[in-house]
Amino acid sequence: LSSSSSSSSYERRSGRACKWLGVAFGVTGPLVRFWKRAGFDVVYLRQTLHFATGELSSIFVKALDRDVDGSHGPPPCSGRPPTHKAAAGWIQRSVDRYRKRFCVLLSFALSHLISPHLALELLLPPQLPHAREATAIQRASGARASLSSSSSST
Repeated sequence: LSSSSSSSSYERRSGRACKWLGVAFGVTGPLVRFWKRAGFDVVYLRQTLHFATGELSSIFVKALDRDVDGSHGPPPCSGRPPTHKAAAGWIQRSVDRYRKRFCVLLSFALSHLISPHLALELLLPPQLPHAREATAIQRASGARASLSSSSSST
């Protein structure tokens, strides 16, 4: 999924710029990982299971990093702030409120509905591709360091 292709098709049809994208789905580990990898973050998680699916309903959103005119920000010295910052602002406030509420709900309302592993996935921020690569590199260098220290001690 490419958010730029989704937003550009919307823009072509409607003639309006897209500042953010959202998706709603029943929470499962693979879906949470998929949308987090795409840069989306949770802003809502229902406290009870959906009657038809038996899953917790959620809403994930992502601010787009483009300005209204399709550029990556306003022209220099235009005096006009980039509109994506406004979208990113309300999204971040919503994510912060969700995380606080989620931590409280884990102690009672959600305690029997969600696994600890899935709870952590829902709390962690989205891991964008460059961050995943850095994490993989760190893990690999840590593994090499532990292998070299264990081989040098023998």
